[in-house]
Amino acid sequence: MPVDTEPLYRTEPVAMHEPAVREIFRNTLILGKPLAGSLDNFHLYEELSIGWYLLPENSGSTVVVDAGTGTVVGYALVCTKPEEYNTWLRAQAWKVLRRNLWTFCTGQMSKTGRQFYSRRFLDSLTVVRSRQHHDASSVAHVHMNLRSEVRTGLVAFSLFLQVDTICRQAGFQSWIGEVNAPEGARIRALERLVGEVIDIRRNRTASFFSGMKVNRLTVQRSLPCEM
Repeated sequence: MPVDTEPLYRTEPVAMHEPAVREIFRNTLILGKPLAGSLDNFHLYEELSIGWYLLPENSGSTVVVDAGTGTVVGYALVCTKPEEYNTWLRAQAWKVLRRNLWTFCTGQMSKTGRQFYSRRFLDSLTVVRSRQHHDASSVAHVHMNLRSEVRTGLVAFSLFLQVDTICRQAGFQSWIGEVNAPEGARIRALERLVGEVIDIRRNRTASFFSGMKVNRLTVQRSLPCEM
């Protein structure tokens, strides 16, 4: 009996699939689901979150494509130039802050916007303190996301291998990522699959909009030795 040996998934450069990356980001914003209702100035928030990785000069990010359907099922946005990223991020954050302050002060911000951005601002301060504590602002980092229906080890493993290669080629020995998980999630299982959990903080935004306690887990993955 013949056996199908064709791979189920393949990786491709993110530059070929920017619309799909943005669509996945929007539809998995809160624990793998979209935010209920519309969000004021969402295009600016989206740009703040993923825009840098999609610039032509920042190559290295990748997507996973379902080989059967050609559908992008996940992405890994990789930063191997942390100083350049931090400079860009500060400028973009001020854009978002100024626009949201204007929207709020002129009475145009929706209830959802007020609820989201007030909590996201506090979360941002928490993230900054956490990264300073772990010196995470000077190492490679990864923003990874998968469609809710394919959050399996196989797809994630495809991304891990690709990210490991990209970071190794850039001269890094490890990379850092952040995982949002309901309280009580099996940390040991995460550490076996990805790497060491070096920090746990409450995610106020995801907790509020999901209706459950959600933690932001900072994970550091040491690159395995090449065989």
